[in-house]
Amino acid sequence: MPILHFPSYSSVFRLRLCCLLTRSLRICLVPALLVGMLGAANSTILVGCTGNPVWCAPNTIISVFGSGIGPANAVTLTPDSNGQYPTQASGFAITFDGTPAPLLYASSGQVNLVTPGSLAGESTTQICAVVNSVATNCISMPVAQAAPQIFTAGPPASSQTPVPNVAYAAALNEDGSVNSQQNPAAGGSIVSLFVTGLGAVTPPVADGAVTPIPIPVQDLEIQAAACAYQFFDSCAFLAFQPAIYAGPAPLEVEGLGQVNLQLPIGSYPVIVALNVALSEELIAVSNLVGIWTK
Repeated sequence: MPILHFPSYSSVFRLRLCCLLTRSLRICLVPALLVGMLGAANSTILVGCTGNPVWCAPNTIISVFGSGIGPANAVTLTPDSNGQYPTQASGFAITFDGTPAPLLYASSGQVNLVTPGSLAGESTTQICAVVNSVATNCISMPVAQAAPQIFTAGPPASSQTPVPNVAYAAALNEDGSVNSQQNPAAGGSIVSLFVTGLGAVTPPVADGAVTPIPIPVQDLEIQAAACAYQFFDSCAFLAFQPAIYAGPAPLEVEGLGQVNLQLPIGSYPVIVALNVALSEELIAVSNLVGIWTK
Protein backbone atom coordinates (compact mmCIF):
# COMPACT_ATOMS: atom_id res chain seq x y z
CA MET A 1 0.00 0.00 0.00
CA PRO A 2 1.15 3.59 -0.44
CA ILE A 3 2.58 5.26 2.63
CA LEU A 4 0.08 8.12 2.34
CA HIS A 5 -3.65 8.12 1.94
CA PHE A 6 -4.33 11.07 -0.34
CA PRO A 7 -7.72 12.77 -0.25
CA SER A 8 -9.46 10.09 -2.31
CA TYR A 9 -10.66 8.55 0.94
CA SER A 10 -14.34 8.31 1.69
CA SER A 11 -16.53 11.38 1.70
CA VAL A 12 -18.12 10.04 4.88
CA PHE A 13 -14.81 10.30 6.70
CA ARG A 14 -14.16 13.77 5.29
CA LEU A 15 -17.53 14.89 6.66
CA ARG A 16 -16.58 13.47 10.05
CA LEU A 17 -13.18 15.14 9.84
CA CYS A 18 -14.93 18.42 9.04
CA CYS A 19 -16.92 17.91 12.22
CA LEU A 20 -13.71 17.41 14.16
CA LEU A 21 -12.15 20.59 12.85
CA THR A 22 -15.15 22.88 12.98
CA ARG A 23 -18.13 21.87 15.04
CA SER A 24 -17.25 19.35 17.71
CA LEU A 25 -13.74 20.00 18.98
CA ARG A 26 -15.06 20.34 22.52
CA ILE A 27 -15.69 16.58 22.61
CA CYS A 28 -13.71 15.30 19.63
CA LEU A 29 -10.33 16.71 20.60
CA VAL A 30 -9.56 15.03 23.89
CA PRO A 31 -8.77 16.42 26.35
CA ALA A 32 -10.15 19.89 25.74
CA LEU A 33 -8.14 21.40 28.55
CA LEU A 34 -9.10 24.81 29.81
CA VAL A 35 -5.87 26.31 31.03
CA GLY A 36 -6.58 29.97 31.62
CA MET A 37 -9.40 32.40 32.21
CA LEU A 38 -9.55 36.17 32.20
CA GLY A 39 -12.62 38.40 32.41
CA ALA A 40 -13.15 41.74 30.67
CA ALA A 41 -15.95 44.19 30.04
CA ASN A 42 -16.79 42.88 26.57
CA SER A 43 -15.66 39.27 26.55
CA THR A 44 -14.12 36.43 28.47
CA ILE A 45 -11.64 33.98 27.07
CA LEU A 46 -10.70 30.42 27.99
CA VAL A 47 -7.94 28.80 25.98
CA GLY A 48 -7.94 25.05 25.36
CA CYS A 49 -4.53 24.01 24.04
CA THR A 50 -4.05 20.45 22.93
CA GLY A 51 -1.90 17.81 24.47
CA ASN A 52 -0.78 19.66 27.57
CA PRO A 53 -2.62 21.82 30.12
CA VAL A 54 0.17 24.42 30.22
CA TRP A 55 1.78 24.77 26.79
CA CYS A 56 0.68 25.96 23.36
CA ALA A 57 2.61 25.10 20.19
CA PRO A 58 2.92 26.49 16.65
CA ASN A 59 0.78 25.20 13.79
CA THR A 60 -1.64 23.47 16.13
CA ILE A 61 -5.42 23.20 15.93
CA ILE A 62 -6.93 24.39 19.20
CA SER A 63 -10.23 25.64 20.62
CA VAL A 64 -10.74 28.94 22.39
CA PHE A 65 -13.81 29.07 24.64
CA GLY A 66 -15.42 32.13 26.13
CA SER A 67 -18.28 34.59 25.93
CA GLY A 68 -18.60 37.18 23.18
CA ILE A 69 -15.43 36.02 21.39
CA GLY A 70 -17.14 35.35 18.04
CA PRO A 71 -20.26 36.10 16.02
CA ALA A 72 -23.68 35.45 17.54
CA ASN A 73 -24.55 33.19 14.60
CA ALA A 74 -22.03 30.37 14.40
CA VAL A 75 -20.11 30.07 11.14
CA THR A 76 -17.91 27.36 9.64
CA LEU A 77 -15.04 28.98 7.75
CA THR A 78 -13.81 27.71 4.39
CA PRO A 79 -10.72 28.54 2.35
CA ASP A 80 -10.89 31.26 -0.30
CA SER A 81 -10.08 30.84 -4.00
CA ASN A 82 -6.36 30.83 -3.11
CA GLY A 83 -6.82 28.00 -0.59
CA GLN A 84 -6.37 30.33 2.38
CA TYR A 85 -8.50 30.18 5.54
CA PRO A 86 -9.70 33.59 6.82
CA THR A 87 -8.39 35.20 9.99
CA GLN A 88 -11.59 36.99 11.00
CA ALA A 89 -15.31 36.27 11.12
CA SER A 90 -17.78 39.17 11.22
CA GLY A 91 -15.16 41.43 12.79
CA PHE A 92 -14.01 38.87 15.38
CA ALA A 93 -10.46 37.46 15.50
CA ILE A 94 -8.05 35.71 17.87
CA THR A 95 -4.46 36.96 17.80
CA PHE A 96 -1.17 35.52 19.07
CA ASP A 97 1.31 38.31 19.80
CA GLY A 98 -0.70 40.44 17.40
CA THR A 99 -0.78 37.86 14.59
CA PRO A 100 -4.35 36.80 13.72
CA ALA A 101 -4.88 33.03 13.63
CA PRO A 102 -6.61 31.27 10.73
CA LEU A 103 -10.14 30.35 11.78
CA LEU A 104 -11.97 27.06 11.17
CA TYR A 105 -15.13 27.72 13.16
CA ALA A 106 -16.41 30.71 15.12
CA SER A 107 -19.30 31.32 17.48
CA SER A 108 -19.93 33.56 20.47
CA GLY A 109 -18.74 30.83 22.84
CA GLN A 110 -16.13 28.88 20.87
CA VAL A 111 -13.54 29.57 18.19
CA ASN A 112 -11.53 26.77 16.57
CA LEU A 113 -8.30 27.90 14.91
CA VAL A 114 -4.76 27.04 13.87
CA THR A 115 -2.04 28.69 15.94
CA PRO A 116 0.40 30.80 13.88
CA GLY A 117 3.75 29.43 12.78
CA SER A 118 5.35 32.54 14.28
CA LEU A 119 5.09 30.83 17.71
CA ALA A 120 8.08 28.66 16.72
CA GLY A 121 11.05 29.60 18.86
CA GLU A 122 8.96 31.63 21.31
CA SER A 123 8.71 30.83 25.01
CA THR A 124 5.42 32.66 25.71
CA THR A 125 2.58 34.15 23.71
CA GLN A 126 -0.16 36.68 24.40
CA ILE A 127 -3.52 35.47 23.11
CA CYS A 128 -6.15 38.17 22.57
CA ALA A 129 -9.80 38.17 21.61
CA VAL A 130 -10.22 40.97 19.06
CA VAL A 131 -13.47 42.68 18.09
CA ASN A 132 -13.45 45.17 15.19
CA SER A 133 -9.64 45.53 15.43
CA VAL A 134 -9.76 46.20 19.19
CA ALA A 135 -8.25 43.67 21.63
CA THR A 136 -10.90 43.26 24.31
CA ASN A 137 -9.25 40.53 26.36
CA CYS A 138 -5.77 38.97 26.51
CA ILE A 139 -4.07 36.11 28.34
CA SER A 140 -0.43 34.97 28.37
CA MET A 141 0.56 31.33 27.91
CA PRO A 142 3.83 29.40 27.63
CA VAL A 143 4.81 27.96 24.25
CA ALA A 144 6.42 24.59 23.49
CA GLN A 145 7.91 23.29 20.25
CA ALA A 146 5.17 20.66 19.99
CA ALA A 147 2.02 19.54 21.79
CA PRO A 148 0.97 16.31 20.04
CA GLN A 149 -2.68 15.32 20.11
CA ILE A 150 -4.60 12.58 18.32
CA PHE A 151 -8.06 13.46 17.04
CA THR A 152 -10.81 11.16 18.24
CA ALA A 153 -14.18 10.15 16.86
CA GLY A 154 -16.02 11.24 20.01
CA PRO A 155 -15.78 11.31 23.80
CA PRO A 156 -14.26 8.39 25.76
CA ALA A 157 -16.11 5.15 25.18
CA SER A 158 -17.85 3.27 27.96
CA SER A 159 -16.29 0.78 30.34
CA GLN A 160 -17.86 -2.00 28.25
CA THR A 161 -15.71 -1.46 25.14
CA PRO A 162 -12.55 -3.49 24.40
CA VAL A 163 -10.44 -0.49 25.46
CA PRO A 164 -12.53 0.84 28.35
CA ASN A 165 -12.95 4.52 29.16
CA VAL A 166 -10.66 5.63 26.33
CA ALA A 167 -11.68 7.64 23.26
CA TYR A 168 -11.19 5.92 19.91
CA ALA A 169 -9.08 7.55 17.22
CA ALA A 170 -10.37 9.29 14.11
CA ALA A 171 -8.55 6.86 11.85
CA LEU A 172 -8.55 5.15 8.47
CA ASN A 173 -8.01 1.44 7.94
CA GLU A 174 -5.44 0.18 5.44
CA ASP A 175 -8.05 0.11 2.65
CA GLY A 176 -8.92 3.78 3.25
CA SER A 177 -12.24 3.06 4.98
CA VAL A 178 -13.17 4.63 8.31
CA ASN A 179 -12.07 2.68 11.39
CA SER A 180 -15.09 2.00 13.59
CA GLN A 181 -16.70 -0.63 15.77
CA GLN A 182 -18.58 -1.85 12.70
CA ASN A 183 -15.48 -1.68 10.50
CA PRO A 184 -12.46 -2.67 12.64
CA ALA A 185 -8.86 -2.99 11.45
CA ALA A 186 -7.11 -6.33 11.13
CA GLY A 187 -4.17 -7.16 13.37
CA GLY A 188 -0.88 -6.36 11.66
CA SER A 189 -2.50 -3.90 9.23
CA ILE A 190 -1.59 -0.23 8.81
CA VAL A 191 -3.87 2.54 10.07
CA SER A 192 -3.74 6.29 9.54
CA LEU A 193 -4.33 8.63 12.48
CA PHE A 194 -5.17 12.32 12.23
CA VAL A 195 -3.30 14.51 14.66
CA THR A 196 -2.14 18.03 15.45
CA GLY A 197 0.61 19.74 17.43
CA LEU A 198 3.59 18.04 15.75
CA GLY A 199 5.56 21.28 15.48
CA ALA A 200 7.18 23.15 12.61
CA VAL A 201 7.80 21.80 9.09
CA THR A 202 10.36 22.52 6.35
CA PRO A 203 9.70 24.30 4.12
CA PRO A 204 7.14 26.17 6.22
CA VAL A 205 3.54 26.44 5.05
CA ALA A 206 1.85 29.84 5.25
CA ASP A 207 -0.61 30.28 8.11
CA GLY A 208 -4.06 29.11 7.06
CA ALA A 209 -2.88 27.56 3.79
CA VAL A 210 -3.50 24.05 2.53
CA THR A 211 -0.51 21.70 2.78
CA PRO A 212 0.93 21.33 -0.74
CA ILE A 213 2.47 18.42 -2.58
CA PRO A 214 5.42 17.75 -2.42
CA ILE A 215 4.69 17.51 1.28
CA PRO A 216 6.89 19.47 3.74
CA VAL A 217 9.00 17.48 6.19
CA GLN A 218 8.36 17.52 9.93
CA ASP A 219 11.27 19.16 11.79
CA LEU A 220 10.97 17.07 14.97
CA GLU A 221 11.21 13.29 15.29
CA ILE A 222 7.82 11.66 15.86
CA GLN A 223 7.45 8.15 17.23
CA ALA A 224 4.37 6.02 17.72
CA ALA A 225 3.50 3.08 19.98
CA ALA A 226 0.67 0.67 19.15
CA CYS A 227 0.23 -1.86 21.93
CA ALA A 228 -2.17 -4.61 22.85
CA TYR A 229 -4.27 -3.06 25.61
CA GLN A 230 -3.64 -5.79 28.16
CA PHE A 231 0.13 -5.37 27.79
CA PHE A 232 0.22 -1.60 27.48
CA ASP A 233 1.98 -0.83 30.78
CA SER A 234 5.05 -2.83 29.78
CA CYS A 235 4.74 -2.27 26.03
CA ALA A 236 4.61 1.52 26.16
CA PHE A 237 8.17 1.87 27.45
CA LEU A 238 9.57 -0.30 24.68
CA ALA A 239 7.28 0.15 21.68
CA PHE A 240 7.85 3.76 20.61
CA GLN A 241 9.35 3.57 17.13
CA PRO A 242 9.49 5.91 14.13
CA ALA A 243 6.11 5.83 12.38
CA ILE A 244 5.78 4.65 8.78
CA TYR A 245 4.79 8.24 8.04
CA ALA A 246 4.40 11.19 10.40
CA GLY A 247 3.88 14.67 9.06
CA PRO A 248 1.40 17.05 7.45
CA ALA A 249 -1.83 15.65 6.02
CA PRO A 250 -1.57 16.38 2.28
CA LEU A 251 -4.00 18.89 0.78
CA GLU A 252 -5.54 19.66 4.20
CA VAL A 253 -5.25 22.80 6.31
CA GLU A 254 -1.77 23.31 7.75
CA GLY A 255 -1.69 22.13 11.35
CA LEU A 256 -3.54 18.91 10.55
CA GLY A 257 -1.08 16.01 10.67
CA GLN A 258 -1.23 12.36 9.71
CA VAL A 259 0.54 9.40 11.30
CA ASN A 260 0.59 5.96 9.66
CA LEU A 261 1.56 3.02 11.86
CA GLN A 262 1.32 -0.75 11.94
CA LEU A 263 -0.87 -2.50 14.50
CA PRO A 264 0.37 -5.51 16.50
CA ILE A 265 -0.20 -8.88 14.87
CA GLY A 266 -3.07 -10.80 16.46
CA SER A 267 -6.63 -10.21 17.62
CA TYR A 268 -6.09 -7.80 20.49
CA PRO A 269 -7.70 -4.53 21.56
CA VAL A 270 -5.11 -1.87 20.66
CA ILE A 271 -4.17 1.42 22.29
CA VAL A 272 -1.97 4.02 20.60
CA ALA A 273 0.13 7.02 21.67
CA LEU A 274 2.65 9.37 20.06
CA ASN A 275 5.71 11.15 21.31
CA VAL A 276 7.70 14.02 19.84
CA ALA A 277 11.38 14.47 20.69
CA LEU A 278 11.89 18.09 21.77
CA SER A 279 15.52 17.47 22.74
CA GLU A 280 17.76 14.58 23.72
CA GLU A 281 16.26 14.64 27.20
CA LEU A 282 12.72 15.95 26.69
CA ILE A 283 9.71 14.50 24.87
CA ALA A 284 6.10 15.59 24.48
CA VAL A 285 3.57 12.76 24.75
CA SER A 286 0.08 12.70 23.24
CA ASN A 287 -3.22 11.46 24.58
CA LEU A 288 -3.92 7.70 24.55
CA VAL A 289 -6.52 6.49 22.04
CA GLY A 290 -8.06 3.18 21.08
CA ILE A 291 -8.21 1.57 17.63
CA TRP A 292 -11.11 -0.70 16.72
CA THR A 293 -9.65 -4.11 15.86
CA LYS A 294 -10.94 -7.58 14.98
